[in-house]
Amino acid sequence: MIYSKVKIEYVKIVTNNHDLNNPKLVCLSDMNKICLFALLVAVASANLGADISNLASSRQTLNCLASQNMSRVTFEISDERGTINKDFLNGYIFARDAGIATVDAIVIVNDNFTSTSLSANVTSALPASFNGTIWLRVLASDQLWNQDVSKRISYLETLVLAFKQRGVKAGVYSDANAWAAVFGTPYAGSDTLKAVPVWYANDNGVQNFDDFDYAGFGTWTQPSLKSYQKYAYLCYTTITSLNFYKV
Repeated sequence: MIYSKVKIEYVKIVTNNHDLNNPKLVCLSDMNKICLFALLVAVASANLGADISNLASSRQTLNCLASQNMSRVTFEISDERGTINKDFLNGYIFARDAGIATVDAIVIVNDNFTSTSLSANVTSALPASFNGTIWLRVLASDQLWNQDVSKRISYLETLVLAFKQRGVKAGVYSDANAWAAVFGTPYAGSDTLKAVPVWYANDNGVQNFDDFDYAGFGTWTQPSLKSYQKYAYLCYTTITSLNFYKV
């Protein structure tokens, strides 16, 4: 795929007579930006994923994503109120049936629940064959949290360990601004958190981790996943983010 240093503002799929085997990725930008054209299917070497966490996903969408070299998808399984997303299971089944190798889940994190109750609620909603990662999403909203800032890292640690005790791998998903808003500094962290994978967001349209030195947060030094483009229209639906990951 062809990229430049210009930040991609919006992407969508344009097909020829609705032929999903011959799509083109189109960048729509304002008149002062460069518009990029590339064949999505040309990305044979990249490790690409899509976060469609807030949407009810159709079998058609997941089959289409699989045909476009998307080998990892993520769905939201629990929101900030602790409500389980009933669409998660269908999305999981459709993704696995489409041949997508990895299906992950997102949990919106705050301290309104004990780590024991939240981890139990989420794991009980997972299919027995689930072998992906539970991404603990820290949003840029201090108001979601009750405890003092100094106690919030400890809560996140206990949540990571609670999922581990239930046999589920947990990672952390955030961005530097959100991390600082919730924990008081972008550098807040611990050895427990550093030991789990981290997913960061930097919407610069670039499929690598070269920006982690300035776009990262906490005490991690090596990320596992990056959101490089927000809100893409792809395969009949709006994608929350397009992602690049490390194998």
